[in-house]
Amino acid sequence: MERKFSYLFSQLVQDENDMIGHIAYSLYKSNKIEFIKQYKIEHEDKNPTEDDLHAYHKAVKTSIPALRIQAEQILSNFTQLTMDETIFEIEADIKNNQEKALKDIITPLIPPKPKGPWAGFWMGVLVKGVQTLILAIILFFLIFARSAKDDFWGTVKNLIPDGHTTTNNTNAN
Repeated sequence: MERKFSYLFSQLVQDENDMIGHIAYSLYKSNKIEFIKQYKIEHEDKNPTEDDLHAYHKAVKTSIPALRIQAEQILSNFTQLTMDETIFEIEADIKNNQEKALKDIITPLIPPKPKGPWAGFWMGVLVKGVQTLILAIILFFLIFARSAKDDFWGTVKNLIPDGHTTTNNTNAN
């Protein structure tokens, strides 16, 4: 038996650059495979005859506009998805480039990090504490000296208890 051809490709695809036609033809082929699978299920695993395929092709010819519309929707969705991904990638690249540019500008302005365990915050606390203690001692001595009036060292000696004095406990007879 001579094989019959449907020539649906030429009816779906207008020229080599017709992406919608190529997608529509792929949809037709996918539908044809499903038709054959279903036919085998319904006819005890027998392949469709040439007449069965001819009837299928005849029915498909009426749905060529629907295949092209479906293909157009698929291409539109693919294009939108591709554009969304491209926009996302461009935005990410812009953000990364902007962050890099800002880091390149700011990095030289930031002082280097302290070196060693005594540098940094706790060393600052220690230095400020020692400075405050020294200032307090100086102020104490200035105020004390002012209140002692004439004899500063004599006043200091009077503040220190005398531990070397002895007491006479002799009874007067």
